[in-house]
Amino acid sequence: MARSNVNVPKIFFSNFDEAIAWLRENRGEEGEKWKRCGRCQTGARPLSFGSRKSGFLGGPRSAIGRTDPFTERKVERILIQYLKDRGYKVRRRAPVASGIVDVAAKGRDGHWLIEVKGEDRGGYGSAEMNFQMGVGQIVSRMTDPEIFYALAFPMTSDFKKVLRKYKGSVGFERLNLQFFVTHRDGKVDKYDAATIRNLIDRV
Repeated sequence: MARSNVNVPKIFFSNFDEAIAWLRENRGEEGEKWKRCGRCQTGARPLSFGSRKSGFLGGPRSAIGRTDPFTERKVERILIQYLKDRGYKVRRRAPVASGIVDVAAKGRDGHWLIEVKGEDRGGYGSAEMNFQMGVGQIVSRMTDPEIFYALAFPMTSDFKKVLRKYKGSVGFERLNLQFFVTHRDGKVDKYDAATIRNLIDRV
């Protein structure tokens, strides 16, 4: 912990298996979007944080006690259903020249590459990091002017705060970036680089 980045939210789990399960739910499979610490080699099962010896009690908990995050996996499920309902052929974890994109879709309007981001238990700081990471990832995929490039994320209070930081920015228009904003009820709102500014003005 002494060597860890103080700007990254810390999340505690009662045991190693819970930590791995959370990572797979919120970050995807090991090796794709997360890896074990090279210094401590998290392979052995550490002392349970929930044990009396550890000094930590209880299950998964963040510093601000948030529950039921709108995870990346949930966003992806909603997005894929939305696309399929509209006749798109969808592929998950599609390989592209610069790596792997979360969702590739092909429909009557053309070919889409979509990076998906969601919440975890890290609160606003984590949401901001996820959003910025998503923008960076999808920009690195922009190799074909005929393809639509988009970012999908959940409409939550933390992501609203993140959007407010882009008020007045023309960056999304310069990138011609598209957006799929997902809601817990399964609704998806689609925005282009111009209309996302109207959303930012409202949140």
